[in-house]
Amino acid sequence: MAGLIETLNSFWGSGLEMFLGLFEWVITAIAAFFAVKIWFQVRVKKAKKFEMGEDPIVVNWTGHPFNESWSVGVKIWNKEGSYVPKFNTDNPDTIIESAEKLVTDLPDDIEMRLRAGDPNVIIALPGLSVGLAFLLPVLHGVNGLFPTVTAPLRNPDTGKFECFYPVNLQTTRMSYRGLREVTK
Repeated sequence: MAGLIETLNSFWGSGLEMFLGLFEWVITAIAAFFAVKIWFQVRVKKAKKFEMGEDPIVVNWTGHPFNESWSVGVKIWNKEGSYVPKFNTDNPDTIIESAEKLVTDLPDDIEMRLRAGDPNVIIALPGLSVGLAFLLPVLHGVNGLFPTVTAPLRNPDTGKFECFYPVNLQTTRMSYRGLREVTK
């Protein structure tokens, strides 16, 4: 009987070792699969051209003209000709007030579309970086999403500033979410 127990223990022991070795290999393969999957999910995607839907409108807070390759047929709202917003930069509170005023000074129909999160309300961003730093959270707070934006860049052919094609910042933000989830 003792011989039978020794035989069973030796068989079970080697079988268990074999099972654990196979189990370890399977777990390693699954972990590698998920590591590759996460790597593909968090790759930062290039900003791609925004596909405009119905009735797009650009809120021009730049004072610069638009590149006609994308803005033909797009309604462009200017407050007063080539209006450039003025930010009171005395302190952060006055900058926020200036940013809020930009939103509340919009015509009612545009402000309502912006508040509803319409991605076809394209914000032509002002150049003042400190103003922009406060304007973006105000816009995000108004509708819960980052806006679709454009901004002036120097055209290498003409040397003049022109607004580039619109980019949806909410889509751009979402493409970076995976990086935050991986680092937790």
